[in-house]
Formats: sequence, structure tokens, C-alpha cells
Amino acid sequence: TPRLHHGYGRAAWPVLENGILTGKDVRVGMEDTLILADGTRAGSNKQLVEGAVLLARRFGREPLRLPKGNPDT
Repeated sequence: TPRLHHGYGRAAWPVLENGILTGKDVRVGMEDTLILADGTRAGSNKQLVEGAVLLARRFGREPLRLPKGNPDT
């Protein structure tokens, strides 16, 4: 069964880290949190996603790359 981890507010980053460490898929966006992992306010969804990518790479995971033209990109 697929599992997706995401948290709300300040809890988002520890939940994302746990998901990454346990091999689950993760997602993040401004609908979940306005706070970056370092505690500063996010200015965009892009900043949140970049933070999640850095976190994933720190633990040896690479983000999923969708093909260009995919309506979900």
C-alpha cells in the first residue's frame, strides 16, 4: 500500500524527515506549512519544495522527476 507523509505547520519537517528515512513518498506545500526547515517563513511553494529536495538528498534520496508536459508538473 503506498504511503505518503506530510505534516502541518512546524511538524511538517520532522514528518517529512521520517518519511524520507523510512522510504516513503513525501510532499510539501504552502497548504501544509508556511515555515521552512530552518524556522524562517517560506515565501513560495518553490522554497518549500527546494527544502524538501535538500532534505531528501541529505539522506541519499533523489526526487521523482516527471516527464516534461505532464499535467501534474
